[in-house]
Amino acid sequence: MHRKLYLFGRRSDGIVTRQRWIRSSNSTEAGFGGHSKPIEEVMLQVGAGERADALADQFQDWYDHYATGRSVSEVIREYTEDRMRNTPHSHIRKIASGVVPRRDLLDKAHRPRTFAGYQQALKECEQVLRNNGWEIFNPRGPSYVRVISRRRKLLLGHRSWSQLGRSSRRQLMGLYRANLDWWGLMGRVRGSHVQVVLDHETKIRASLQTVVKAHNTEFPEIAVDAMRELTTEIKYVGHGTATLFLTLARPDRLLSLNGASEKGFGALLRKSPSTLRAPENYRELLRWLYEQPWYADGPPANEDLEPIWRVRAALVDAFVWEPAS
Repeated sequence: MHRKLYLFGRRSDGIVTRQRWIRSSNSTEAGFGGHSKPIEEVMLQVGAGERADALADQFQDWYDHYATGRSVSEVIREYTEDRMRNTPHSHIRKIASGVVPRRDLLDKAHRPRTFAGYQQALKECEQVLRNNGWEIFNPRGPSYVRVISRRRKLLLGHRSWSQLGRSSRRQLMGLYRANLDWWGLMGRVRGSHVQVVLDHETKIRASLQTVVKAHNTEFPEIAVDAMRELTTEIKYVGHGTATLFLTLARPDRLLSLNGASEKGFGALLRKSPSTLRAPENYRELLRWLYEQPWYADGPPANEDLEPIWRVRAALVDAFVWEPAS
């Protein structure tokens, strides 16, 4: 029993009548029974009389004994300022507030140091995403892992995109709606841009293959060159479509950048989101990725983590992507 003392006083005709409660519950609405299912905790109620008055006097003695010599408001202000300078770890904030913003799981102050830590951050992120009906790991559910695997096969497979069935083509472009909207995770190719992509399949595939075959030491330059090539040589192919396809081609090395994710990436880099669309800033975004301690901590010895390792860059999208309103 983590006991707490509550003192109540009622003034009438200049006389204060005191009552005390000794209990274990907190001074909250739920703690005082203002909830559909009140918390069941210990409470001892002591009515007005000498015992309540004596306890009030004892409390005043304790209060005077531990006086700081400063006003309470000054102590609270100092504590608040110190708290702002030394923010608690994300796990503590999660316990205190209930929800940790997904981006905060990767920010500089709380970023994972190991790949196992990255996996744990993904698990915490998934708890939030499930509120929207999404997942991260389930290879058969509405998850990032499934979306990346399926769309990558369609993107780089032997069948021409124009020859794909309607369902497969919509999966590739991320154009489903209603309860299948999660196929748009990582980004979508919309409207007239779909036909532009189909008309320039040969050119796009050629650029993607240079990235697929590139050695790790060639990044980020080869990705930036491919992004610049696709966005400048093919009309209506913007940074969103270009980085989506590049990331599906190399989910271990690249990040999908679009209107739904650039705000989150901008917060992580402390940059204006729209500036990330420029190839030179996309290069900086990739360098940020490669500098993360969890990113280079591998390959993992645990074989169960290998599938996540192969798509570890693309999964960053789970922390920053927001559905279109």
